Amino acid sequence: SVRLCEQKKGDSCEHTFANTGQAHFQCHLCPAAFTRKGNLTAHMRTHTGERPFSCEQCSASFSQKATLTAHMHTHTGERPFSCCHCNASFFTETSSCKTCVL
Repeated sequence: SVRLCEQKKGDSCEHTFANTGQAHFQCHLCPAAFTRKGNLTAHMRTHTGERPFSCEQCSASFSQKATLTAHMHTHTGERPFSCCHCNASFFTETSSCKTCVL
C-alpha cells in the first residue's frame, strides 16, 4: 500500500480524511462536520454540556483537556507564552499583547 506520511496504519481511514480535507464526521445535532473523530467528540460536548476535565485545585471543569491545562497556569502563576515584540507574558497562547497590535 502507498503511504503518504508516517501516520500509523490503524489510523489510515481517518488520516486520509484529514489529509484531503474531507469532513466525514458529521454532527447529528447541527451542521458542523470534522475530518477527525476526536474533533467531533470534543464538539459534541458543546451540545451535551459534558465537562470531563476537572481542576483538582478548584471547582472548575472543562470540556477540553487543553483548556484545563491552560487553566492550571492560573494556579501556578506560570506564563509560558510571551509576546515576540516585548517582554509581556501570558497564560494562554491565544492571548495577545494589546500594546503590540500589528
